[in-house]
Amino acid sequence: MARFAGYPVANEPNADLAKVVWPGCVTGGKPEVKSLYEFQLTHGDLMKYMPCYCGCGENDGHKSNRDCYVQKVNADGSAVLDSMAPT
Repeated sequence: MARFAGYPVANEPNADLAKVVWPGCVTGGKPEVKSLYEFQLTHGDLMKYMPCYCGCGENDGHKSNRDCYVQKVNADGSAVLDSMAPT
């Protein structure tokens, strides 16, 4: 846990999968891609603590692994997804 202490926490609710509009980068990929997005959307409380190791935080401002998948979860449970993860 100490090694994750330096990463800021995203303060967002989990998404309601019924309210997610799935972009083509998710629906056009392998089934595993959608499963990964679903996990990120419904487990934000866990994934917000996981750092991203691909280096996108330096260029894209990502603070956690979740940021590679989710730009924002709105208060109503809908979400804005990031297309970086399947690329």
